[in-house]
Amino acid sequence: MTISAARKFWLALALSLGVVAGVLALVAYGVGYLRTSWEVLGGARREIAILERRDEDLRAALETLARLESEQAIIAAGFSNPADPLPFIELIEELGRRSGVRAELTVAPSASGRGGGEWYMLLAEGKFSAVMAFSKNLESLPFLAEFGNVELRRVSGILGPTEKERPESALRLSIMMRPLKS
Repeated sequence: MTISAARKFWLALALSLGVVAGVLALVAYGVGYLRTSWEVLGGARREIAILERRDEDLRAALETLARLESEQAIIAAGFSNPADPLPFIELIEELGRRSGVRAELTVAPSASGRGGGEWYMLLAEGKFSAVMAFSKNLESLPFLAEFGNVELRRVSGILGPTEKERPESALRLSIMMRPLKS
């Protein structure tokens, strides 16, 4: 069977067009694939950049926390620990000794029901100047505290017959107070 020249031409043309169409289809598919891959790659790069910024922010925050750790300890030390009130009580007693007054700290039963922690009744007794110094020093405690009722009474100082026999007036200071907890 012999094929005529015209038929050969049309057959070669159809085959050539088929090959060209196949190549164009492969090129179009390849370009589409590359475009999709570039979009995915661009999205991944954007996500990496966001994660790197978050990582930098996290590192900066951790460095700040490490720098501020000593300040946090100072702030935490300003609050009383309800599980261990002994340092607070010892501090009040030491303040009384340094001021020259007799200081006594007891749990105030009537105020324990008021929320926020234990209330204490602080009684300090001594000479007027010592009691006043003690009361001023209460403000500079390293513990944060809330103060309630304050009462100041004269407990001695009855006049003697002469100036030398008159004892210096003694005062009793009573304060309701509550150390603040963190």
